[in-house]
Amino acid sequence: MGGDVVLELDYEGYRGRDDYPSIGGCYYAARIAVLEALRSMRRQAAVILWREIYPGFNLPIGVWWVRENIRAMLNGPYERFYELSDA
Repeated sequence: MGGDVVLELDYEGYRGRDDYPSIGGCYYAARIAVLEALRSMRRQAAVILWREIYPGFNLPIGVWWVRENIRAMLNGPYERFYELSDA
């Protein structure tokens, strides 16, 4: 709700989670969108998602926004990076 750019972080290792993520439902909304895309590709992958939250984006619009925007992103054109530092 302030004037700063915010970066939220959470993760899941190879063996899964045993606690609730600190960023709440947005974590699971992003996870389901990615898992749907990977299933349709018949692939497994390590996934890194960045969500940048800028000043002025202070509406509590819910996890549906995260889920639907990630679904749209994964259905659109993509860029391929061979090194993490390039991404």
